[in-house]
Amino acid sequence: EHHPNLMGFDQWYGMWGGSRSYYNATSEDNVFQRQMTPVFADEGSGYLTDRIGDKAVQFIDDHMQSDPGHPFFMYVSFTAVHGPNDLQFMDARFARLQNEFGLTEADYTNAPIVFGGDAAKTKLERYRLAAMTLAMDENVGKIVDKVNSAGLSPNTIFVYLSDNGGPGWASGSGGNWSYNVPLRGYKGGSTQDGSVRVPGMICWPGTIPAGQVVTAPVSSLDFMATCVNSGNPPAAARNGLDGLDLLPLLRDGTPLPADRVLTWRAGGATSAGSAARIGDWKMLVNDATGLTTLYNLRNDIDENNDLAASQPAILANLKKRFLAWETLTIPPLYGTADTEEDSGLERWAISGGLRLRNDSAPIRWLSASFREPVGSSSDFSFSFLMRASEPVGQPAGSGLWQGIGESSTRGNFIRFGISAGDPALVITEGKNGNSASVSLPSLPVDFAAATLTYTAASKTLELRTGATAVSLVLTGSYGPFTHHAMGAAAMEGELTTLRPGSASGMESETTLIQLEKDQPVRLSVGFQSDPPFWPKLERSGDLSNFVSAADALIEYRGGGRYMATAPAPVLPAEFFRFNLNTR
Repeated sequence: EHHPNLMGFDQWYGMWGGSRSYYNATSEDNVFQRQMTPVFADEGSGYLTDRIGDKAVQFIDDHMQSDPGHPFFMYVSFTAVHGPNDLQFMDARFARLQNEFGLTEADYTNAPIVFGGDAAKTKLERYRLAAMTLAMDENVGKIVDKVNSAGLSPNTIFVYLSDNGGPGWASGSGGNWSYNVPLRGYKGGSTQDGSVRVPGMICWPGTIPAGQVVTAPVSSLDFMATCVNSGNPPAAARNGLDGLDLLPLLRDGTPLPADRVLTWRAGGATSAGSAARIGDWKMLVNDATGLTTLYNLRNDIDENNDLAASQPAILANLKKRFLAWETLTIPPLYGTADTEEDSGLERWAISGGLRLRNDSAPIRWLSASFREPVGSSSDFSFSFLMRASEPVGQPAGSGLWQGIGESSTRGNFIRFGISAGDPALVITEGKNGNSASVSLPSLPVDFAAATLTYTAASKTLELRTGATAVSLVLTGSYGPFTHHAMGAAAMEGELTTLRPGSASGMESETTLIQLEKDQPVRLSVGFQSDPPFWPKLERSGDLSNFVSAADALIEYRGGGRYMATAPAPVLPAEFFRFNLNTR
């Protein structure tokens, strides 16, 4: 279901798997496909980077012949400069390096040895990496030249960027002997800048002035908003995007919002690493130990001078913004994450959570660690949203559940949610089977807000949605809760992730930025956790008849912060509010 032809692309030429040879495929998993058909005849017909570049040029030629007046979007994913480093030394790129650039293998004699290996191997492979880079540069040039010769460049936005920092040396096929200094870190090993900072370029002849060097931190997410906004669409088409429009910055020099935060999380909440950045300030989180460090990248590009002790307010703000963002990130299943998913459970990402499906009983779970354990000796509360995909006809034993536990052991989870066959609101102790339930008038088919509240003094859990509530006194012995989970039994439904605090306590601050006659309305709003659905701005003249401000632009600035901009008030007195209703 993730095939490009099923995700909106009309044409596709590429391979499923990466890390393949640049000459011949070794398995059907990474042989070239045209649409959904493997094309074994294409293998062995040249260097892989050249083949991708040639196919991109061919696409432009075909398009100009068949439909020259229609816009197109082309996404060209070169495998270069990824391993394996198998560019053969008879390739013409090595002659170009020497004759045009004066670069030979001897220039790498004193290259630093990264992650092992030896000096001779490092010298050889770094020279090979230079030729691989030149091959990619040539093929990017083919595409640019074709766009220019077709007369399309004034209406074409070019974006070039890498997916991650250099991987250094590795024993497997993923390494390419990259050398990231002065940045610290390498691909996949951390969220230091050597892992996440990448080269990027954008070009739009006639619109974006050439020759600029932009030092403001941006995200690859911003290119979606930038391309959408380039066509001057209505505000409604621009809302709901995580990134910011870069055109005002690139075209006019308009600074990006100073409160914009960028966030990273590699692996799970207790592995790899996490980070947040506002302006020049960057916080690193060691997920294994919980240690946070703080760096000023303008003065300390290699993240070597920890300023956490001397700048506690900056660190606290970064941590607050990071945690607001993280509350709605779903448990990852990739790399070093400690997520466990039971066989038979199907899951799809939704805004702030997951759609789960399990065609049979008993419950099947997806679980992961909390960033910080939740103590059972103190009060706590969590809020979430839930709804069933089918309102009637659910079999006995069906349900949609959240869970918390002292470990990933399924049978010990405290589970809470809806039993669909009844229907009922239920809390159950996994350790001893104790349970409490109360009937629901019907299953929620629109998202219903639910809050779980724990009172430590009485060891009582209460689960509430609307006017319906159920309580259970825990009789089992519990230490800190280290894991959270989502599960389903014999049904399909949707759950958002657990958010600290009740739904009514989500909003932490609302600041009036500008509200003057004949001036645009600008409102900033912040949340303790990102709301699972995009905030909507509404306006009214009498505090009773609020209507959607359809022409309002809502920009996401990361970490629970949103900015709404609407045209100037048209009434003598006008009121504005943010609405988080899911309808």
